[in-house]
Amino acid sequence: MKEKRIEVCIIRLVPKCEELRKAGILLMRSFLLRFVPAFFILMLFLFPCAAKTKNCQAGASEAVYLEWENLLGGREADRCFDARMTGDGGFIAVGETASCYLHGNGGNDVLVIRLDPAGRLLWQKAIGGTGNDSGMSVRQTDDGGYIIAGATRSAGSSKDSEAYLLKIDASGQRQWEKRYGGPGEDCLCWVEQTSDGGFVAAGSTSSSGAGDFDIYLIRTDRSGRLLWEQTFGSPDTDQGACVVEAPGGGYVVAGRAFSPANGGYDVLLAKTDESGRKEWERTFGGKGWDIAEWLAPTEDGGYVLTGRTSSFNDGAFAVYLAKIGAGGTPEWERAFAGGWGAGKSVQQTGDGGYLVAGWTDSGSETQARIIKTDPDGNPTRDLKYGNSKFSREFSFYPAGNGEYIIAGWWAEPLRNNQYQSDGIQAYLARLKAF
Repeated sequence: MKEKRIEVCIIRLVPKCEELRKAGILLMRSFLLRFVPAFFILMLFLFPCAAKTKNCQAGASEAVYLEWENLLGGREADRCFDARMTGDGGFIAVGETASCYLHGNGGNDVLVIRLDPAGRLLWQKAIGGTGNDSGMSVRQTDDGGYIIAGATRSAGSSKDSEAYLLKIDASGQRQWEKRYGGPGEDCLCWVEQTSDGGFVAAGSTSSSGAGDFDIYLIRTDRSGRLLWEQTFGSPDTDQGACVVEAPGGGYVVAGRAFSPANGGYDVLLAKTDESGRKEWERTFGGKGWDIAEWLAPTEDGGYVLTGRTSSFNDGAFAVYLAKIGAGGTPEWERAFAGGWGAGKSVQQTGDGGYLVAGWTDSGSETQARIIKTDPDGNPTRDLKYGNSKFSREFSFYPAGNGEYIIAGWWAEPLRNNQYQSDGIQAYLARLKAF
């Protein structure tokens, strides 16, 4: 009888539970339909960046946010000077390392870091000789490997640094290395692969030319064999910054030339033909310092240049943008004030305008700055993003689809002091702007 009563109770309770369950579902459905949409609308209004990232800055429709950042290297000083996007969406970065446990050979070695698209380390290498070696510029090559430009003191002699090209395969294994220059100080700070598979690189030299240091331009075949070299500049100290293939053939190098009349540097542009013969050379600037950092061809056969200038901002450096005609003459110049500023890269956009990436420093914080202009250089957007690890010395280059890759160095106790060495790690970060 006892078991029978339990069975009856269970049979009678089940329909009641089912009714309660259905009633609860209806009640919850009513609550969700009435209150949840309003709640989400309120959250989006109060926190427009929360849907993307907690590191988002500016409004929901125009913002810059940090996708990732990473500290890499060994136990000693590690610095990155250049980073570029690779064909698979990842990144390759170069710099210098004094970390012996990375299996370097002595002094500073070239540091090479390979990351996946999310900033995770795939591999890192230290490559060099018994002296100091440094990588300043890197590009992926048409065979899937990489070409690195920099300077080396590993020649086994007492001479100053030599200009240096290093070719590695896709896994970071050294394929060849070549040295260039003369008896003085020579270095390369920028390299590009040319349309025929060779290389063109720019830097500075005291081994030849008109002054103490001159802009140095070399052209090699794909094996690093020197085809020709050329120098440009004044009787004073000049330095190359970058080089591009000219739209109509030949090469255009950008840099800085010292101007005694202005007491500072002017922008220097020079063009050669395919054989290295100089076609023209131009210098321009104001009463302050005018320094080129990046040059890019434009759709009309001319060029766009960015860097920094103190000629238009009461002596304080501002982000500098200039449109250059095919013959090297400026068509217009713009200076974007707002703290200490410098442009690091520029690209032409689909509407004929320009997108400048650089830095602004208010004294308390260094901010990444991205400026969109119309075709005449007038700003239409000006976005900023601050981070305690940023420094105006860092490279800041495009990485496709409104994204940028930043390369530099960091040590928590020392911040980004480039003259310290204890505990400094290579720093890489990826930003997105929209």
